[in-house]
Amino acid sequence: MTGKPVLVNVRIIDDNPKRFVAKATLAPEVGNGVGPVLVDCGGEAGVTLLVTHV
Repeated sequence: MTGKPVLVNVRIIDDNPKRFVAKATLAPEVGNGVGPVLVDCGGEAGVTLLVTHV
């Protein structure tokens, strides 16, 4: 792990708690793979899988 962000240019599209949507760009160092993305929004936690194919 490099300590550098995996996602850059993060943009919040819809901040509705029932269907939060954000878009981002992968950092150039990211290769192919699958990994979890964990989010903590003031005590509310969420997780999703990030699948990359470059």
